[in-house]
Amino acid sequence: SRLTVRARVATGARLVFEPEPAIAAAGCDHRALAEVSLEEDAALVWREEIVLGRHGERPGRYVSRFDVTCGGLRLLRLELRVDENAARAAVLGAAKAAGTVLLAGEDLAREPYAADGLAVLPLAGPGALVTALAEDTVRLRSLLALGSAEARRAAVPGPT
Repeated sequence: SRLTVRARVATGARLVFEPEPAIAAAGCDHRALAEVSLEEDAALVWREEIVLGRHGERPGRYVSRFDVTCGGLRLLRLELRVDENAARAAVLGAAKAAGTVLLAGEDLAREPYAADGLAVLPLAGPGALVTALAEDTVRLRSLLALGSAEARRAAVPGPT
């Protein structure tokens, strides 16, 4: 199967894309492609969650690619590849769910932040990328929410 999303976000507009999690069930062969173009002063919240197989099974093949430009300049190019061996992969460990939230076009974190299963990375352009790994979708959503709040909180200057 294949899912392709192409979006252009006009000046001053905001796009929030938060679909339900994709499930990479055993035997699947799925490709997801998203291409988003942000004009000046546009904002984006883009969440992607992937469940690696149903309960007790290995995942199938799943490739997700995400390309974002802002004001004509590359903001993010991200690709995740999962296959039936993902459950044994050193990077994923025991995680059965992976997710990202891209916050773009906002004043966000300028310093990275990390916690168990969570990373918040400032981007070279106006935005931050939140990534998380968890044992299930409930924990994954909690981590993504925590990371998104941290990205926004870090942008607010503290007392001097």
